[in-house]
Amino acid sequence: MNTYTIKEMREKFNVPSSTLRYYEDMGLLPGVERTETNQRIYTDIHVDRLNAIHCFKRTGLPMAQIRDFFEYAEDLHNHIDDIILMMENHEKDILC
Repeated sequence: MNTYTIKEMREKFNVPSSTLRYYEDMGLLPGVERTETNQRIYTDIHVDRLNAIHCFKRTGLPMAQIRDFFEYAEDLHNHIDDIILMMENHEKDILC
């Protein structure tokens, strides 16, 4: 699995480091490891997650709902209906 520094992630996604830290604090980027010198280590899983976040943001999905989506996805079996409803409601908001 590939690893990335905060600088590499910042450049890859064209976002400030503060945004990456904010996403981590919100729980949107879980499991970010640290080096002995406390530098963040991101993985391909984080890259995939950031791609999804950016996709959701481009559609106008609010950050709170993006967070809910990922929380629901952790227990997909019990929350698939919640995800579907969220996406249907968002589609309606976009189309209106």
